[in-house]
Amino acid sequence: MTRTEPHADADPGLAHWLTERRDGPAAHTALSGATTLPTAADVLGTIDCGLLAHPYLEVYRGGARLPAAEVFTARRVQNHKVTGFVHHRNVTGQYRAGATLRLPSVSDWLAPARPALATVREALGRHVEATAYLAAAGHPVAYAEAAADAVVLVCSGSVTWHTGEADSAPLEAPARTAVYVPAGTTRGALAGDDGDCLLLVLAERPPATAEIVRALRRTGLAHLERQEEHRSHHLMPVDRKADWVLGQLAGYFAALDPVELLRLTADRP
Repeated sequence: MTRTEPHADADPGLAHWLTERRDGPAAHTALSGATTLPTAADVLGTIDCGLLAHPYLEVYRGGARLPAAEVFTARRVQNHKVTGFVHHRNVTGQYRAGATLRLPSVSDWLAPARPALATVREALGRHVEATAYLAAAGHPVAYAEAAADAVVLVCSGSVTWHTGEADSAPLEAPARTAVYVPAGTTRGALAGDDGDCLLLVLAERPPATAEIVRALRRTGLAHLERQEEHRSHHLMPVDRKADWVLGQLAGYFAALDPVELLRLTADRP
């Protein structure tokens, strides 16, 4: 997996716009030329080569996810049969017939997606992940509602975005548009007739349990080391030391603000 430097090619204009949007209503803005974006051709070219593999591709048709047997196939790699590679003929056929391709963690393999991800992480936090949605011209986009506020970048083509109340006007978003989508406000999206539509959805994800545990361990140890008794801990009887550690941690964690804990999970060790 390729790691991206947090400040690499970040677009300060987009970051400032997102900071003002946070916790606000749906909004959109045109992206400057400073923002590097992937294109539909980038994704389709990788699919045509058969290089994508599970779990980096999902195919949705008629509101349902297609079974893996219709999406992936086996290839021979150094004379060994390896399963999980994209069946490019099946996937391309489904795509042209109206299916949406969903690409989780797309920045792991698609380099042009990383600068935008770095920008949104700068504004919203480390736990932002990039998911791409690709739909052929004129077809619905099977966009999955994010559990948190999302930033949707229209990379190729155009999209008609339905958000807000049922009687609200749809938003027409051409290529190189950023759309701020609060959680729970999406009612659907339709790709325009001007070409394949690639959406890059950047949304915060909840931290994993292991990340929270690691954060608790780091901050708990730091708390213990700040205590006066820590200087002479080697002189404590074993049973008293255990009681002291448990008591200190119990009190510290009970008073720890959950918001602060979430911030700690975003800090790199």
